[in-house]
Amino acid sequence: MKRRNLSRRTVVAALSASVVGTATSVSKVARAAQTKGGSKAQRRGAKSSPRRTAPTPAPLSTADKLVAPLAPGSRLDLWTVERVIATENGAASVIVSDASKQTFQLDICARDDSPGAAAAPGRSEYFEVFVANRGDGTTATVEDHGLVAMALADVIRSNEQHVDLSEYLTLAERLSAARVHV
Repeated sequence: MKRRNLSRRTVVAALSASVVGTATSVSKVARAAQTKGGSKAQRRGAKSSPRRTAPTPAPLSTADKLVAPLAPGSRLDLWTVERVIATENGAASVIVSDASKQTFQLDICARDDSPGAAAAPGRSEYFEVFVANRGDGTTATVEDHGLVAMALADVIRSNEQHVDLSEYLTLAERLSAARVHV
């Protein structure tokens, strides 16, 4: 028996031609079935099932975009993201839990560089991350909570150029507009 060496290029070309030929044949058969009144099941009067498509994911909120790739269940060093809350009253919030499953809230506000403004533990170019401990600025922040605020600010720093800043207020503007304690 005579042995013949084939190059990879020859084999790939032959396989490609057969795939294209098969796809063309299948396409022609499908078109012929449609022009002759559909499939056999359709001609018998059976109802065709609608095509199932993947559901379109909901658009991401600016808060989701700002903290991406973090999402519920994500780990941020020692902490777990429990929930990302869309911007409301000028701030977005992230609920985080620590190793003991204690949850706490971080609020993301527009950065305030005015004299006398409250200093947040986490800061980026355009945003500040405050620990929402219902304090008035004189309450000491739990160190671990401040550390996760700093870690979240690092994530925000990589996303803030791609987010609409107009939804966010500084902490002072929020307190003035919403009359709430953060």
